[in-house]
Amino acid sequence: MPRPLIACLVLLTLLLGGAVALRQVMTGPGQEAVAHASTSGSARAPARTAEGGARGDFLGVIIPSASVEIVSKTEGQVAAIEVQVGSRVQAGAPLVRLDLHPLRKELAIAQAALQTARAQEQLAQVALNEARDRTQRYTHPKLVSLQAVPEEEIAAAGFQEKSAAAKLQSAQAQVQEQVARVEQIQQRIEDAIIKAPFDGVVADRYLDPGAQASPSRPILRLLGAGGLRVRFAIPEDELRGVTPGAPIQVRLPREGPPLTGQVENVSPEVDAASRMIIALARLDIPPGADVPAGIVVRVRIGPEGERAALAAPETP
Repeated sequence: MPRPLIACLVLLTLLLGGAVALRQVMTGPGQEAVAHASTSGSARAPARTAEGGARGDFLGVIIPSASVEIVSKTEGQVAAIEVQVGSRVQAGAPLVRLDLHPLRKELAIAQAALQTARAQEQLAQVALNEARDRTQRYTHPKLVSLQAVPEEEIAAAGFQEKSAAAKLQSAQAQVQEQVARVEQIQQRIEDAIIKAPFDGVVADRYLDPGAQASPSRPILRLLGAGGLRVRFAIPEDELRGVTPGAPIQVRLPREGPPLTGQVENVSPEVDAASRMIIALARLDIPPGADVPAGIVVRVRIGPEGERAALAAPETP
């Protein structure tokens, strides 16, 4: 047999033998153990979920207990803003002051008009009293029996009394209108000092002194200081176990132990677009903890016994 042919046969034999050995190594007992662990782990996970309810991590957002856009009830120029972003305020504390000069002038004009209306009311009352006295004299029984007063004068006296009574009613209506106008301007002056509706923290400022304020233009944004809550979304197929009063654990983006809390309420309907259900939970914030509103967190629902498991570091 020629030597080149013999060399080719030897080379082919070595290649076939190496391929068989490589296949035995790749399908050895180590790979079978990994596959078995993966299969058994995936089989146990649904059983634990079905046993204890929803155990997945849900995305949520930290929100304040209350949030409001501070606006002016009346139009006016901003004279001063008493707080800065980040300032903590108490309920009833002044936040914004509007320019009061135009309102004070308007109030002075309204008060003068009220005095005029009241003077007109007094004149109308005097005229009515005179008309009534005249009618009573003309209709006295003795004069009527003697026919001392002509019937025309008696009728004219009655007409004057009715006319005086109508003028008095008109004057009284004018007084009521001016009183309402004065009270309205006084209320606008009180509303020109905008106060905090609750204890909170100033989160943002939209206008500066000198800007024109109106009911449609927010001036400040105030966040409530009554604690934090987390709003999170739950897939509709994982809702079981998410009920009011259920304990939660919230993992923040930074390192550290999770926060705890309780579910407060769960939306009664599923969002048609995302097929999610929105839930709201109250958080137990430790003293001195800095948890900003608006951050995205992960929420887990479960009994008290699972909190330690959540806090423990994951092992590979």
